[in-house]
Amino acid sequence: MNTFEDLLRADLKSIGDAQSFAVDLDPVIADGHRVVRRRTLVPVAAATVLAIATAATLLTLRPWDQRAIPVATPTVSAPTRTLDAAAYGEFAQFASPSTRVACAMGPEAVVCNIPMGYALDLPPADEACEPGLESVTDVMLTDTGPIVFGCGTDPASLPYRYNEATAWAGSGFGTWTTSEYFGNEDVAVLPVGSTLELGDYRCTAEDDALTCTHTPSGHWMRVAPEGITEG
Repeated sequence: MNTFEDLLRADLKSIGDAQSFAVDLDPVIADGHRVVRRRTLVPVAAATVLAIATAATLLTLRPWDQRAIPVATPTVSAPTRTLDAAAYGEFAQFASPSTRVACAMGPEAVVCNIPMGYALDLPPADEACEPGLESVTDVMLTDTGPIVFGCGTDPASLPYRYNEATAWAGSGFGTWTTSEYFGNEDVAVLPVGSTLELGDYRCTAEDDALTCTHTPSGHWMRVAPEGITEG
């Protein structure tokens, strides 16, 4: 069992009527390192807009050696369907059809969990993580710079049916799949070839991968169990 699965199991035990999830946003520079403030998004009621509270922990991140990240053109074919998720809330969470890849998309970034069964090496925790955090758990695409690997105490994306950030799937655009990777819970799935948009970001699904793009700059990352690439 890997560290991400341990985190997920611990999170499942603590889930109640209110579901919170973390997204890394608001990068700043401190002591020569890239520091990303972790904000926790908490749905407080069905009729209430998601509130944002700044968590106490600052996660120290920095771009990983780009030589270790192969740059390749995404293999996603032209999307056949597109949905603007902004009509359903400020944030969106979703998984690939295999449910091994899951992402959280907001107005300032897209953060994806390191996929289940990830095949390649990740940045060392002592270089990418704040002291006390022992493994890299997610990767983030923003409007500037290379992708950034991050460390957290919870998965970045938990696309459960009762999470307000999966309201977009209720439109009929997405599907619900019972996932062994998420405690045999139903998760919101973006169908193959379909694209979800939110602000300046868009993500398109393959069966076992998600490719997300910052539309104005064209900067993209593809997250899959066999590797994470950007361009």
